[in-house]
Amino acid sequence: MKRNLFDAVCGALPEYRIERLTMQNAWKYREIFFGNQEYYRLTDGRAPTEEDIKETIEYEAGPGEGTMLPIGFSVRDEPAAFLSLCDGYPGPETLYIGLLLVNDRMKRRRVGSRIVAGLIDAAHRLSYEEIRLSVLERNAAGRMFWESLGFGIAKAQKDGNLSMRYALARREESPLRSCKSLLMKNEKEAGEGI
Repeated sequence: MKRNLFDAVCGALPEYRIERLTMQNAWKYREIFFGNQEYYRLTDGRAPTEEDIKETIEYEAGPGEGTMLPIGFSVRDEPAAFLSLCDGYPGPETLYIGLLLVNDRMKRRRVGSRIVAGLIDAAHRLSYEEIRLSVLERNAAGRMFWESLGFGIAKAQKDGNLSMRYALARREESPLRSCKSLLMKNEKEAGEGI
């Protein structure tokens, strides 16, 4: 990676213990994959398997597809989330979120939102121009989550996916402040504290 993305993410999220995932430490995050049955049924039409974990962690980007970085997040030694990033896809100044899964026991506690806010801060500090991801059009909850954090639909694809984008370039306000403002507003409306 041309940038030290892993260190930047760690610096932006000091409340988490963060580690690069490999097949040697993936067992700690296994419950996150198997706890996200609804996501796998929606995307693959079936429950997750051990092979899904292996494919996600060991995925090798092809030529021109960037560099993969699977990351695990823990809070007090409890696995909190899994994040798969691709540095430089689809372009050199783009950071692509391949997958974000949150521990089922930690959902609705803003874990995913805080991780994304930290990622936005790290990407801004590393001078990325944008963050991209794809969400199934029929995944209303996923779409609402990303939109609540400032991602917008860039393109509806023929395969039923929505390409979503968060622009970092030419922002007058710090993206972290902007994203944290959205988080605080959403939490206040939901009656939750940060």
